[in-house]
Amino acid sequence: MAKSRTEKIASYDEQIAMLQKKRNEELDKQKQEEKDEREKRQRKRGEILEKMIPETVDLTIEQFTTFLRRSTANPFGRDKLAEIIKEGEAKPKPQAIPTPPQSSPTNEKLTPQQPQSLPNGKPTAQPQSLSHEKPTPPTNADERKN
Repeated sequence: MAKSRTEKIASYDEQIAMLQKKRNEELDKQKQEEKDEREKRQRKRGEILEKMIPETVDLTIEQFTTFLRRSTANPFGRDKLAEIIKEGEAKPKPQAIPTPPQSSPTNEKLTPQQPQSLPNGKPTAQPQSLSHEKPTPPTNADERKN
């Protein structure tokens, strides 16, 4: 049976309403997950602070806020925070799977280093160079002829 245009439009409106409801439900779930993560982070940071500075446990909210403001909201505190952030950015991210070495040290020959000198012009002591090759025994040409 063919639907009239009015029935088709009503059907589409129902589908739109249903999809909007699903969208809103998903948005609510996302907001709740973000809120839960934030609360967990705040609890963890509060625990760390109370463990490191136990005197803060007895402070009122106003006193605690004043403590944080005075200890961090100044040039020294901002500089220290910036240093910590830079250190975190400078650290290489750990790799999930370690990559194998490109070449095996047993296949490489160590070469002696060029002599280095100190600022006064005297040469520095050079470490003994190591070789991974097995020495070949000397051969006697006369023994091969016999």
